[in-house]
Amino acid sequence: MPGHQNRLMLPAWLGAGAALQHVIENGMKSVLDDMWHDWPFCKTRIAMLEMVFAKADLWLAEYYDQRLVEKRLWPLGEELRK
Repeated sequence: MPGHQNRLMLPAWLGAGAALQHVIENGMKSVLDDMWHDWPFCKTRIAMLEMVFAKADLWLAEYYDQRLVEKRLWPLGEELRK
């Protein structure tokens, strides 16, 4: 449904965790540490992610899905909430 807010704030966080995990798994955690300590943009981005996660409402997202989304698409919402 166009314009539908699902309360997951998806565009703000989708891929962020996977990207950070990829960097860590490839032995570059020290680069992330340096960015955290020396680059204000990095701290701001992480703070924004924390804020978005705090504002996400999983219960409300599920409620919206069950009332506004075709049942065949419910598994996608379930996967995103995980």
